[in-house]
Amino acid sequence: MAFLIGLDEAGYGPTLGPLVVAATSFRFEEAGSPDPGDLWTLLSRSVTRQPRRGDRRIPIADSKVIFSPHKGLSNLEEAVLAATLASRPVPTASLPGLLGLDAVEEDSQYPWYRHSSCRLPIEGDLLRIRPRSDRLAADLDRQGGAYLGAHVLSIEAGEFNQGLVGEGNKSVVLFAAWSRLLRRCLDSVRDEPVRVMADRHGGRKSYLPLLRRYLDDLEPRRVREEVERSEYTLAGGRVRIVFQVRAETESLPVALASMIAKYVREVRMGLFNRFWASRIEDLRPTSGYPVDARRFLSDIRPSLRALRIPRARLVRGS
Repeated sequence: MAFLIGLDEAGYGPTLGPLVVAATSFRFEEAGSPDPGDLWTLLSRSVTRQPRRGDRRIPIADSKVIFSPHKGLSNLEEAVLAATLASRPVPTASLPGLLGLDAVEEDSQYPWYRHSSCRLPIEGDLLRIRPRSDRLAADLDRQGGAYLGAHVLSIEAGEFNQGLVGEGNKSVVLFAAWSRLLRRCLDSVRDEPVRVMADRHGGRKSYLPLLRRYLDDLEPRRVREEVERSEYTLAGGRVRIVFQVRAETESLPVALASMIAKYVREVRMGLFNRFWASRIEDLRPTSGYPVDARRFLSDIRPSLRALRIPRARLVRGS
């Protein structure tokens, strides 16, 4: 067998809300697994990278293509949940757990999550989601493959700021989270070939020092470092890692990871905005980006003081 893994993140730039990192895994029965970019063609009965109205296939592309705030969450949500159910045909009550969203109910450090529950879908329609999911599972089966699901990490402001102190800058905080997720994926694979693809991290070209810092036990080796593509191996060559400019347009697993990360962040930001709106009349929601974050923080200042929430638990540093 062979495995394809794609990683991407959402929320790297904002100062409010979580940084979310996601990894998706696909398994194929033949060791010579398809190129990640070929999956759009191989799975063309069930997925498309160019969403069109009325198309019954799952749109899988860069999350910026699938989601825009003024159109709402439904398109992104239906695509993410359809893919998720193709990995495990579970009751809808189990969906938050498969996307790392069950943890919001237990996170007592952040009052906007406390006692919250994520009932999915939020805006999407299960009557559209389940048939798409079934088609994707059948399409993968015809190709001797399977979608194994996603691993998701949501790094809230408190953890992010602690990481800044320990790691030095936010690009290294991101790589540390990326490495944790990759290790989770690799732990579920025994001795099979693995191909990993991820987007470039902040324009970085060389990743070998970071790979040695976080995955040194897997003996990382440099293959090549070029303008748009840097490639490495782990575990004696069994694992091949590629950092690629615009990887979400080159790799279906990366595109799906970008969508999942964006979806999880949007759900968490929805809970965040709902919490503050319940305390401040006519409060406009925020997406957390720096300029609007300053406006939002000014609007919630009286409530923030009353709740005695430390700034470092709310606002991410840079």
